[in-house]
Amino acid sequence: MSSGWARRAPAPVAALLAVIMVAACGAPGGGPAGIAPPDDVPTDPQASLTVGTVAVPTGFDPHRERSGGERPYTFLVFDRLTTVDSSMRARPMLATGWELAPDGLSLTMDLRPGVTFHDGTPFDAAAAAANIERAKTIEGSTSADDLATVQAVEVVGPTEVRFVLSAPTPELPELLAGPSGAMISPTSFADPAVDLLKDPGLSGTGPYVVGEFVPNEHVVFRRAPGPNWDPDAGRLAELELRFMSDDRTRASALRAGELDVMYVNSADAGAVKEAEVLARSGRFVHHRSPTGVLQALLMRSSVLTDRRIRQAIIQAIDRDAIVHGLLQDTCSASDQLIREGYPGHSADFTDPLPHDPDAARRLLAEAGVTDGLDLDIFFITGRPQVPEVAQHMLSEVGIRADVTPLTSIEVLSAYRGDRAATWGYQITPDLGIGATVDYIMAPSGIGGQSPAVDAAATTARTALAPDERERATAELAQVLAAEAFFVPFCHLDANYVMTEQVVGFDSAPVPYAQFMLDLRYVAKMREATQP
Repeated sequence: MSSGWARRAPAPVAALLAVIMVAACGAPGGGPAGIAPPDDVPTDPQASLTVGTVAVPTGFDPHRERSGGERPYTFLVFDRLTTVDSSMRARPMLATGWELAPDGLSLTMDLRPGVTFHDGTPFDAAAAAANIERAKTIEGSTSADDLATVQAVEVVGPTEVRFVLSAPTPELPELLAGPSGAMISPTSFADPAVDLLKDPGLSGTGPYVVGEFVPNEHVVFRRAPGPNWDPDAGRLAELELRFMSDDRTRASALRAGELDVMYVNSADAGAVKEAEVLARSGRFVHHRSPTGVLQALLMRSSVLTDRRIRQAIIQAIDRDAIVHGLLQDTCSASDQLIREGYPGHSADFTDPLPHDPDAARRLLAEAGVTDGLDLDIFFITGRPQVPEVAQHMLSEVGIRADVTPLTSIEVLSAYRGDRAATWGYQITPDLGIGATVDYIMAPSGIGGQSPAVDAAATTARTALAPDERERATAELAQVLAAEAFFVPFCHLDANYVMTEQVVGFDSAPVPYAQFMLDLRYVAKMREATQP
């Protein structure tokens, strides 16, 4: 399981372990943090605002999304049928309500009346049906999987549609809060001269339109013409999102006044602590809110084919020491996939693989490992701390781990190509537990292989009654943990730092990823000298 890329980590692991011990004892506090202004302060409708983000702008066709990093950009242009709240549950957007049939095989949805795309095309039931059909069938669709059970969308009335389903899909309202539920003007996508990837023009109903787009660099949005169906959205004259991959570059730009808001790398405990220090300076505000993203060590079951070896790796690693010590509680410790308070979390979960080095040794012996085990741990360059501490812990049970830094593209290619047994990364939840487990089991995802997980996931995704669904998701959590496809560490929070002039930012983070934003309600405080 050792590759030509691997090298023995030179970092002083003893020093990292000392950091764990010191951090676990607590760090000195600071002064009071900056306080965000209340949402009802006077704001400047002619203001501009600039955000430094790690989300890469690559195009604007939500049905052919190239990566989740496009969503902070497309969300400002294209409204969805639904949105999700802070606990990942569906709420109205362009749809005002919905009802799942008792047998789960159809969902009737009421649409918001009086909405018009910016090109003048009415948003109605026919437009919604045309969009779902496009999302399912367009070449290169990345929404088709979310809509796999949708056999047809029937126009019931001018503002009412019925989704006809091939199997019960109670998660459909949540799934429609993502790109599969994005509504585009049928006039635009019927026009072969329009390339939505490059220029969405006036084809959305969202609060902004694209004014300038430099791929992989930045997008400048301008308030959409005319009144918006949502009078609280579009509170800025101009909004710029800049792709800035380097943490220090973003921090320098914020201090220099070039940014109003910056993304903080939530996987880096030092960056989160620096954000807290910035907020205590009195010039900035630190925003922190929960997400469903799980920091984990992913394990490729097509490489680590013996489940007992994967289980031994989990039991060899002291996850609490890493979270409370090395990561200084900048994330929320968890032993299951789904975060507390989110759909799919099991309140009665029992960790089947707690930290137990002796149990890890027994599992290795049962698997026939008598002379130790060689293991690669791959990670993205610049994030060595957790892999190196895990390397030391694994050595205590006879696992000789090599840690190997690669670019994100290199490690993804190695992992998907079965050239990497493990990868220190994250699991980002989809908009439903079923879709999230699909990612875990897909060869292009974590690559899990387990008929037991497949069966439990099918039961969980189709359960209709709330109590039945709760039981099914609890069973899925237990089965998934026992199969040992990943070492769970903690759920990350979204962290941002902004100037004290930014208003309404608490509404912006979208809870299924730490970099995900919908900035439609963000504004800037009016200067004291303005009328």
